[in-house]
Amino acid sequence: MAVDHGPAASVHQDPPYRHMRPGHFVIVGGETSASTSWWMGQVVSCAGAIAEPSGDAYCQVTDVESGLQRWIQAREVTQVIWAMDGWPDALVTS
Repeated sequence: MAVDHGPAASVHQDPPYRHMRPGHFVIVGGETSASTSWWMGQVVSCAGAIAEPSGDAYCQVTDVESGLQRWIQAREVTQVIWAMDGWPDALVTS
């Protein structure tokens, strides 16, 4: 049986929060490029099943601008940027 890999084939991409760990820098909010309602933070800890696709886990994130720590839902993370131990595993190609 043939498998369709053409342009009509759907591509599944994991949500960014599934790859974040304590120490990672993240963008929270601002899902559109024109949005100004985003902020950058560093993940301190996560409570709940971060690997679940529902995004119901909560994470403690330090706002890098103000230094305030906030609890957010994992699904609020729109991008994982960088960590002290290198790029997030999702970006590593083998």
